[in-house]
Amino acid sequence: MSGEPLTATDAAGRKFTLRTLDPSDMLDLIEAAGAGVTSEWLRFAQAIVSVSEIDGVPVPMPNTKNAIRALAKRVGNDGLIAIYEAMRPAEVPDSVAATAGN
Repeated sequence: MSGEPLTATDAAGRKFTLRTLDPSDMLDLIEAAGAGVTSEWLRFAQAIVSVSEIDGVPVPMPNTKNAIRALAKRVGNDGLIAIYEAMRPAEVPDSVAATAGN
């Protein structure tokens, strides 16, 4: 792995810089999510909380479910698709791709 951070650019031209989540980050995410979330919710949230910058402006790691939701609104459908494509080009979930452009 190179020292360069992973980046993604969405259809609107917004540039997302992504952090690599370590096991401690994942535990923090699970704790912030709370009981009763699905594995699909955690998969979406993992992509969302990987955002460390939007257009060069730092984004702190969300530490509550509401903060994760607020960041998800900022990222939006197109941003999430771009993030998934940058993280795993061939693995954009159908449920994400179906919401593009809405």
